[in-house]
Amino acid sequence: MRDRGSEATVALVGLVALAIGALANDTGAHGGRVQLAKVPAGPYLLSVWTLPDPARVGSLDVSLAVMEPRTERALLDTSARLTAAPVARSGAMLARELERGGGGNPILYHALLEVPTAGPWQVTVSVQGPAGTGQVAFDLAVEPAPSRLWALGPGVAVGLALLAWIVAGWRRSGG
Repeated sequence: MRDRGSEATVALVGLVALAIGALANDTGAHGGRVQLAKVPAGPYLLSVWTLPDPARVGSLDVSLAVMEPRTERALLDTSARLTAAPVARSGAMLARELERGGGGNPILYHALLEVPTAGPWQVTVSVQGPAGTGQVAFDLAVEPAPSRLWALGPGVAVGLALLAWIVAGWRRSGG
């Protein structure tokens, strides 16, 4: 039979797992879905990632890599702008400057967009630097926002399952 001290420790571990799961859901887009991979844009190659995957109404995390085409070396002396507009319906166009290192990776350019509606969107990335200007576009299917519980992420679901298992074991042991 377990003592109360060990059950309290197990419960604390479950709560810590729950907290870690909630924090693990807050990641940068450079771990998200690849939208473009080494696509020519004027004198540059561009790669773009978005998170969450799939894209949903709400916060859309976008990361951009700007590369020299011959060597595929990251270029850090450019400026980049992102625009997004709903396709085939009226709605405000979203625009943001991408900030180098803003997503925690010093060689990527980063921006957060607040996407207000579900449906098809067209996203355009424009880059300007010493070698000139370049632009690419891609289509992005934006899904409705998830339910509030699902938005907490799979780590929270694992933490809740662990906590339920701990409580069930505590009840079985006569607690």
